[in-house]
Amino acid sequence: MSTVNANILATTTEKINKGIIDQVLMPNPLFARLLMKKTAPWDGGTSLEYIIQTANTDDLVQTYKPTDQLTAARKTVLTRAKFYWKYANAQISYDVEDELQNRGDSAIENLTDRLADIAMESMRIKLTKVAYGIDTPNETSDSGTDFQSIPEALDHSRAYGGITSDTGDNAYWNGASLAGTYADRDTAVSCSLSTVRQAISAVRKYAKTPGSLLAITSPTNHLNLKSQLEAMNAYSQQGSKLAKFGFDSFMLDGVEHVPDYYLTGSQTINGSSDTLDTWYFLLNTDHIELRLHPKRNFKITKMVWQGDSANGYDQWLGRILIAGNLICYKPNGSLWLSNMS
Repeated sequence: MSTVNANILATTTEKINKGIIDQVLMPNPLFARLLMKKTAPWDGGTSLEYIIQTANTDDLVQTYKPTDQLTAARKTVLTRAKFYWKYANAQISYDVEDELQNRGDSAIENLTDRLADIAMESMRIKLTKVAYGIDTPNETSDSGTDFQSIPEALDHSRAYGGITSDTGDNAYWNGASLAGTYADRDTAVSCSLSTVRQAISAVRKYAKTPGSLLAITSPTNHLNLKSQLEAMNAYSQQGSKLAKFGFDSFMLDGVEHVPDYYLTGSQTINGSSDTLDTWYFLLNTDHIELRLHPKRNFKITKMVWQGDSANGYDQWLGRILIAGNLICYKPNGSLWLSNMS
């Protein structure tokens, strides 16, 4: 850098581009797609319950002759899944120096407005991470504090919504299974068009509206699949719902595929380390709801001066509040592969 004339330094200020260049926030396809639907309200009650059909009664249908006796039998085909409230808040605060100094011509950016924007976006990031079980010290589970996660919902042989799934009578409450064993979520599979088509087949048999399927992959798997399609001259974004928002999505057999950059590297998932580069989700968004209470739907409280309280500080504090849960009420209609490479 050239030497600056001392007279220039004394009489000239720096030229600052007003505004802040965002270096940290990433696009969020899961949250974007869920919010494309009308967010389901959750107003009142101590929990949210779904009546779940666990079986059909086709085995009770009787074919008979006119001289046969008609049978009478009862079969349990309904149960309930129960989900509890989860709560989160993001803090917005500024102190006396911010109040007195960040104003007028001296303010490059309105700090309080910027802090509110950052807090709002941070809440969305937190929900995204929790949706994948990332950085959840309070655990995503029925009894945990964090919002419940997609991996928790689509895993095999686990407790979810008050029901413990297995490979037998309660297999219906597992996430979908490529091999139909309901024990293969972590089985190594190739990142190939063939595997994706097997996944679509495993899920579509439970999908009344196949157009609601959305595949979310790690960036590594997304680029691999994209390259395979391009080599076949089959790459297309026609029909994508997220491409218009700038997401790098493509269509494969009528299913939108999009990468999520949070699915990268080794992360802590409910206290255990896992490699997210090998993750692949095939989600039926008709069966997944972000339930939020109308009074806690990203509500921003008033900024309150803390100096009125004993031993309080000369600062203002507000919060962004949410209450609800992330719920999948038909796990076998979606699929999670955690070892795809």
